[in-house]
Amino acid sequence: MDDAAAFRLARQIAESDPVLSVYAACEWDELNEDGQRWVAEIVRQAFALAMGGDRHG
Repeated sequence: MDDAAAFRLARQIAESDPVLSVYAACEWDELNEDGQRWVAEIVRQAFALAMGGDRHG
């Protein structure tokens, strides 16, 4: 998954109702660039793990 795809998916997840309501998380645009990159990498690694891939690559 390239960076752009990871960022799009991360934004969708971060702004989803379950995440915002259950975890009282901030909205995507409230995160600074480092925060957005961090969330995108979590999404990328979770996606890779769910697909049975390498979590670290």
